[in-house]
Amino acid sequence: MRDILKSFLITDPWGQMTQLASRLGLVALPLNETFKGAALRRHRAAHVAHADTPQTDLAQYVKEALAIAIGFDTLLSRSLGCIRTHDQNYLAGRTPISSTSIKIRSIRNAGAVWKEFIEGRRKAVKVETDLSPLLTAARTRAISANDLLVQFGKRGEVVLWECN
Repeated sequence: MRDILKSFLITDPWGQMTQLASRLGLVALPLNETFKGAALRRHRAAHVAHADTPQTDLAQYVKEALAIAIGFDTLLSRSLGCIRTHDQNYLAGRTPISSTSIKIRSIRNAGAVWKEFIEGRRKAVKVETDLSPLLTAARTRAISANDLLVQFGKRGEVVLWECN
């Protein structure tokens, strides 16, 4: 994954993915370390007959795997967008892709309502009792602002993400 992202002018790919995941509240540790740890746990579970993987480890790995997927997808999508629009600064290597240039728009449940937030703002952009119209409007706003959109479920789990 590191080599793929580096080929798209993303410096420190694991660090960039970790920063995005941290801003989303998904992980605190570097994702490359959690990836290595998960691979070791998987190997042990597959090849050591008496290995026991606690359910909490499995649940945490799902969260970490989603964090890796969101980071990889978002950084790669941003790079492909620069290629698609013929961004000369990016193509010449003057403007590498960075997680700090990616604004996060999120949808979260707050009891009886759903709220749309933009990273860095305390107040919700929009509040709805029904998720469907909020998601549709948030998607439109995310596309026009070139934001990463992440929807969290009622228990705080990632339900979907979209990036342009």
